[in-house]
Amino acid sequence: MKKIVLLVFLSLGLFAGSFEQGLELTIKGEYKSALKILKPLAKKGHAGSQYTVGHMYAQGEGVAKNNKEALNWYKKAASQGHSNAQYNLAVMYSKGHGVAKNNKEALSWYKKAAMQGDAKAQIKLGGIYEKRKKYKEALVWYKKAALDNQE
Repeated sequence: MKKIVLLVFLSLGLFAGSFEQGLELTIKGEYKSALKILKPLAKKGHAGSQYTVGHMYAQGEGVAKNNKEALNWYKKAASQGHSNAQYNLAVMYSKGHGVAKNNKEALSWYKKAAMQGDAKAQIKLGGIYEKRKKYKEALVWYKKAALDNQE
């Protein structure tokens, strides 16, 4: 039993260390090397890696720009609660990047990110409700963005 627990902790440590190495490489602009580390982690279900790989495809960093591939990775990370992936997925649905434009789906993902305190999503929701002349709802989201980001 102790060996199993130790193996779990070691694997989690290696998982996190590898992710950190991949992030460091992206910061340095060494995208192809980063992708070699992050893509296997993303395939194993690591949300941070899924988001980062999605971002790389969305921006064409180390790979050919591919919105459908970005959307695929963002969906995986977003479904695990990754707020940045949820926000980026919402943007893709709102603009029709890699997917048919779908404002209802975009709104749903903006809300999920906003509920986690994502200021960009909160402001976006405020704007959406303001355009719909739902001023009370808009004010709620604008206030959340202001209050959540005073730290």
